[in-house]
Amino acid sequence: DVLRDAAARQIMDAEALNIIFGALQVSDMRARDIMVPRAQLVTLRVDQPLEEFLPVIIESQHSRYPVIGDELDDVRGI
Repeated sequence: DVLRDAAARQIMDAEALNIIFGALQVSDMRARDIMVPRAQLVTLRVDQPLEEFLPVIIESQHSRYPVIGDELDDVRGI
């Protein structure tokens, strides 16, 4: 209620309000509620050409993709 009141009085904008609400919701979740099981991970290889990984991204429709080296445990980035 305090946050909504602050937004109504234009003390904070809608974007800031959404960020705070999102943070509060995440704090109520467990890791299994927001993480993808290892068996369902869709990864991209660091040496994979654009022509190969773009169809994977379009088909799987995840928001983030671990970029790996030679093996699944060799995560280079996201």
